[in-house]
Amino acid sequence: MNRHLTFAILFGLLAIPGQPASAQRPGSMVWDTSNPEAVRREIAEIALQRGDIRIVLDNQSAMTGKIGRVGDEDFVVGTHEAGDVTVHFASVRGVYWTGLRETKASRLRSTARDLANHSGVVARVRLRNHPEMAGNITEARQLSFTFVDQQSAVGQQLDYRDVERISAPGIAPKLNVSEIFQNIALGLLMLPLFPLMLLIGWDGC
Repeated sequence: MNRHLTFAILFGLLAIPGQPASAQRPGSMVWDTSNPEAVRREIAEIALQRGDIRIVLDNQSAMTGKIGRVGDEDFVVGTHEAGDVTVHFASVRGVYWTGLRETKASRLRSTARDLANHSGVVARVRLRNHPEMAGNITEARQLSFTFVDQQSAVGQQLDYRDVERISAPGIAPKLNVSEIFQNIALGLLMLPLFPLMLLIGWDGC
């Protein structure tokens, strides 16, 4: 087989784009009466994912957009029509979504929970556009975690969506489902190519 053709096939296969992060199935949550605590839990979970959701209120009005700030009694929806709208949890009667996707923030939460269960481990946290900080993660909640600085011993609440990276010795970074399958697929793809490389005398150069 022509050497150049073989290389073209090899690198053409490796250039096949990976599948996008797996989307959740369409879903919804509906409440017959005011249930602010349940609504807040659902909104906080959705806030860490990527995609538009539709909110239906007790007056039958509705809006579509992305979740922004989430407070104790209300949250902000960034709508396409009216910009940012503040919504009280008590007024929500339904939440609908069609394709939410896992984000870095949701994977960072998993890492923070691991570190919160290992209080003696020093974590390194980098916020966006900020230098790296060293300290301990003492508590991991739905939307934020408590980080105690190693030098000042001062604790602060950090939103997962504001964090660029969390790392610590012995704690492996979390991969999403698509990244895991892409790694497996790449390994399986390379196996039958090794004999072909040997046949053409490819030494990696």
